Amino acid sequence: MLPRVRLTGVGALVDFMSEDEHRAQMIRFTRLAREGQQTPAYSPSEMEEEILDRRRSLDIEAREFVDLADGRRLVSEDRLGFSSRRSDVVLDEHGHAQPDPWQDADREDIEQTVRMVVRRDSTNSVDRWNRLREEMETRGVALTVAELEALPFVLELSDRLLRRLAARRFDVE
Repeated sequence: MLPRVRLTGVGALVDFMSEDEHRAQMIRFTRLAREGQQTPAYSPSEMEEEILDRRRSLDIEAREFVDLADGRRLVSEDRLGFSSRRSDVVLDEHGHAQPDPWQDADREDIEQTVRMVVRRDSTNSVDRWNRLREEMETRGVALTVAELEALPFVLELSDRLLRRLAARRFDVE
């Protein structure tokens, strides 16, 4: 039987994926594909094509967490997220048009969309919380759906994401 712990908080850490992070993810996917664990495998040229295409997208990810009374924060390994493709452009320092999906991005829209993505099925709160509850059980922490539902769900946007939203320029990371 797993030990009971008191839950003091529940929420999600929210950040965006940079080009370097996308590239690392595609390299990881390609390695897994070669090992027969996942598809697709990307060639170097396909990776660069995908990275260039991603410059038109706003890619946001969220990782749920629980805060425990003993001071620990357990962060989910599951990465939930969404992409928003935009055709906005800005002029770079040479006067060339560059894609900028951040141009009209704002905190409220990101938070609202993250809440929708994390909920998945708002008509069934048991399914909604079971994903997180089950993962915490594998880490030795017993929680109930009622405990998770009882606390407000908070979103913590990373400092990097907040700076990016404030800058609203294509060349800031």
